[in-house]
Order: sequence, then structure tokens, then C-alpha cells
Amino acid sequence: MTKKEQSVADTFHKFLKMKANRSSVEFVDFSLNGQDRDAAADYLFASGSRFTLVEYKHEETDISAEAAKWRRGNLCEFLELQKHRRRKKQHDQCHYIAWKAVDKDLRFNIYRHEVCNTSIFKSSTRLKCALPRTDTRITGTSFAENFLSGQQSIPIEEFEDYLEWLMKHASNAETSTVQLAAVNLNENIFSMEEFDSVRAAYEWMENQKAILQSKYGSSGPQATKAPPDQASGTDVDSAAMTSKKSKIK
Repeated sequence: MTKKEQSVADTFHKFLKMKANRSSVEFVDFSLNGQDRDAAADYLFASGSRFTLVEYKHEETDISAEAAKWRRGNLCEFLELQKHRRRKKQHDQCHYIAWKAVDKDLRFNIYRHEVCNTSIFKSSTRLKCALPRTDTRITGTSFAENFLSGQQSIPIEEFEDYLEWLMKHASNAETSTVQLAAVNLNENIFSMEEFDSVRAAYEWMENQKAILQSKYGSSGPQATKAPPDQASGTDVDSAAMTSKKSKIK
């Protein structure tokens, strides 16, 4: 990510965390660092048992930079194939691109709707769209509300399935998941936890919630009102470990 892209992400994540706290809903953002090369996203969002991927750009004009990444071209062309229609459905529910708009809000769109067209990949003969699909764009405010209510994300089982396909097949990566790290803000000392997979991070988050619920009960300071299938209450901040074989884009 560029410095400007990072500022877009940092500012939006502060807003998301504020909205999550006000709604008593869990939200954790994992930076993917160099792993974005294979995961096609800068961040992984988690809320309860639901996950999504987000790629950031500073402005709309920066989206064209995706054309230089052959792995993104692969992803776009693979999603056009009939045999990958299940992957396309998963993608549309959990893989987004975002940028700062002129009204100072962000715009989010399904990644393939914004990127997978011949205005970006000009030499592609397999992509059917000539221009981005603007009808599926939404504001960052709407995305935050949707995500925290259990939309625009998929359950962990589906997410792991999509991520494995994305990394091993579309990006030709050696691994099928990402390495993550988190710090538990409920502790009085700094303690960084590292995870070799999304599943390991999710299980740790669930364990932290169980500890808090045992300590405080349902009416304690971490009690929440999460939507169905989103047991919440963990207060963590997070970052990602750069895979040894990954490089910054």
C-alpha cells in the first residue's frame, strides 16, 4: 500500500471501530502486508464468524494500477469461467475494493465489478465487460453498516474455501491461507499473538470471548448485541505477518 492508501484505510477503520463499539458488535481488522500479492486485498475484516477482504486505493484513478498485477488478471479471467460460478458467488459476497470519493466518504464495490473489465486489462480477450459496473457501488458508510449487520461477508467455512481457491489457483501461491497477528487490548500488558491461518485466528478470537463472558457474564463490559451467527465481545486489534515468500506490491 502507498502512504495515501494507508491513510484511507486507517481513517475508515477508526470509523468502523467506532460504529462497532456503539452497536456492541465485534470488529477486527487484519492487515495483510506483503500477503496482499496473493490474497488480492490489503485487509481482512472479521466480525464474529464472518469474514471479508478489502483492497484499498487512494482515489478512483488509482484503480488502473491493478492492470500491472498479473495475478489480478488471472483472478478476473478465472471468474469469467462457468466452472468457477460458485467462486464468483463467494467473491461477490466477500471481496471488495474501496477508495476515497470527492464527497469525502469512501466508495466500495465488488472487486470484479470494478476491476475485471477491458478498461483496466486492455489486452484481455476473455473479459466480457468493457467498463466498471457502477450500479453496485456503495458508500463507505453503507458498507460499514452492512458489514456490522452481517452482510457483505461470508461465514468462515465459505471464506476459507474461497481464500484457498484465490491464493492457490488464481494467484498460484504456495500456501492456501494467510498468516495473521493480533494484540489483545483486554490485557494490561502488550501481548502479540501470531496465527498461521485464518482458522487459528478465529479460534483464538472465540476463546477470548469465552474468557470474557466467563469473567464478566452477559451483562459485563464486553456484552454485545451481535446479529445472528455473530457471537461477539472480543476487544482486539490486529495486524498481519508478512509471509516469508511474499513481496510488497
